[in-house]
Amino acid sequence: MKSYLLFIGMVFLYTQTILAQQTPIQIDTNSVKPYPLLKLYGLSYEVLGDTDYTAEIDGQEVHKGTVNGSSLLAYGSFFLLNKPRHIVSITEIFRRDFIQLSDGDSPFYPGQNDDYNFNRFDTGINYTNRNSWKGKPWLTTATVYISTSKLDRIDKISGLISSTLIFQKKPETRYTLGIVVLADMSTAFPVFPVASYWHKFKNPTWEFTVVMPKEMYLRKNVWDGWLSVGSELISKNYFLYSLPGRVGNFENRLTEIQSGLKYEHIFKGDIMLSVGGGYRNVVQNNMIKIYDANRNKIGDMTYKGGWYAKFELSLVIQNIKK
Repeated sequence: MKSYLLFIGMVFLYTQTILAQQTPIQIDTNSVKPYPLLKLYGLSYEVLGDTDYTAEIDGQEVHKGTVNGSSLLAYGSFFLLNKPRHIVSITEIFRRDFIQLSDGDSPFYPGQNDDYNFNRFDTGINYTNRNSWKGKPWLTTATVYISTSKLDRIDKISGLISSTLIFQKKPETRYTLGIVVLADMSTAFPVFPVASYWHKFKNPTWEFTVVMPKEMYLRKNVWDGWLSVGSELISKNYFLYSLPGRVGNFENRLTEIQSGLKYEHIFKGDIMLSVGGGYRNVVQNNMIKIYDANRNKIGDMTYKGGWYAKFELSLVIQNIKK
């Protein structure tokens, strides 16, 4: 599930945008600026503080150390076809991770260096069918993912199918329910439910958003922008080659929960700046040979918590043409 979290979040925010077009909320826009539902393009940079880690292979502790680093993330979705029933798009995700170890003895990294840089490119080719079921909007999306560390090669091909129903009890409350099926042997959960919930309170400066399993935020319109508090599930995956004593190519898969505050402000109509930070907890980090089943992972790394700071620029889209 790890490498698909950003895509899942974009799909569910897209469904909220479709519903918002059909039943807009009537509020005083002179005093309350509506939060943009969809970010189609974004560029972010985060800095990660020192944290202690322990590496295990086959259940045996083999190394301890300290690690810090940073990450650069760029993403975008581009519509090739946007018809009432059929939508074809391409999602591009680029991540560059910078990792600094306290020493170069970790058995999971080649070359025994102290500093490492890892690139990952993910291209998603998406087809979405927009339909209805018992009067409720129903979206089904199929995606083929092509992943690589270099543009002249392909390291991994995977995919997913998601199906989502969109509900609305009142204009100020919307939610979705769905299921995702992953075509990826290395994932621990190939089938899992997904859901989103959005609510605008009686005081229209407050709203609550949940996109499971990706994020949960309580948000307030303040200082001509938005102040949010909550948590987000972040995935970071990159490929490893020439591991000490190992044959083949491997994938490092890390999932963490970032909890904290962020402030967002829109400049010149469409450009949003986001600044935030807080505390991060790594919930899982394992390494597995590409295309192997999840149970065949070669090892795990566990971490203590640490701080993070994040900066993001994005192009926001509040309305999508039907």
